Amino acid sequence: MKALLAVEDVRMLYPARPDAWGRPRAWLHAVDGVSLRVDAGEVVGLVGESGCGKSTLGRIVAGLEKPTRGVVRWDGLDVTGRAGTPGLQMVFQDSSGALDPRWTVAQIVAEPWLARGRRMSRAELRQEAAALLAEVGLDEGALDRFPHAFSGGQRQRIGIARALAARPRMLVCDEVVSALDVSVQALVVNLLARLRGERGLAMVFISHDLAVVEHLSQRIVVMYLGRLVEEGPSRDVCSRPLHPYTQALLAAVPEPGRPRSRAPVQGEAPSPLAPPTGCPFHPRCPLASARCRAEMPAWRESSPGRWVACHEAAADVSQRGP
Repeated sequence: MKALLAVEDVRMLYPARPDAWGRPRAWLHAVDGVSLRVDAGEVVGLVGESGCGKSTLGRIVAGLEKPTRGVVRWDGLDVTGRAGTPGLQMVFQDSSGALDPRWTVAQIVAEPWLARGRRMSRAELRQEAAALLAEVGLDEGALDRFPHAFSGGQRQRIGIARALAARPRMLVCDEVVSALDVSVQALVVNLLARLRGERGLAMVFISHDLAVVEHLSQRIVVMYLGRLVEEGPSRDVCSRPLHPYTQALLAAVPEPGRPRSRAPVQGEAPSPLAPPTGCPFHPRCPLASARCRAEMPAWRESSPGRWVACHEAAADVSQRGP
């Protein structure tokens, strides 16, 4: 079956440390050889620590950045580096920066319609904008107010309403709940889950919080230092993680009343300006061997639907025979 979104061997390097003539003396490896697919109506969670490259990958998917190498295909068509792909919308982490402070909510929500040349009377615009606001839990009275008059959670819902105005088939949600209080996070995540059910939306949901991702996503992809290290169904990844990094991320999720069964990840991630040789996680990995320090692990399918890049990871025991 053809994927709605297919990311093929994408790499993103940024020049760094320019010399006196402006020539780069180093390259920052933000995304390094990532391939990913998302099917229609599927929610894929992309998780990892800050700086692992997941937001850069989201911007590449949305066409806001052109990768150094690789291809992004939308419904089979090459859309690499092309913003404004019909059916694909992005919801940003910073709800304040994503909304024009000089525009009313009515103008913000109507922006996709007007940008595509749709002719609407003022009454039609207000009626349809009010319907979208109602869908995200805001009343019609918000239409004539400006973004600064709303809380962070309300601004995020305004951003979602604007994305819905373009009739998308997929949303790229970049850390959309990371700056919100826990109770407000739940409201936004539940809203996204409802929209997926009612509209059949596919999503790439980017977050560092595995607990939030597990609640919303059907499949989880774990990213570390620009590379994918594990992928599989959400329930399997969270209950039987294969990669030591995924195990450490889960150990960092607080579970009241339950003792930790694994140690959270220790130390700081290496600099993407100078990635380590071999496995990128080996400087922090309790299982690291000489092979891990010398040889990059292959991306392999350990069992049907479970993928991992680790020399020491055991096979998924749930898929083994008697």
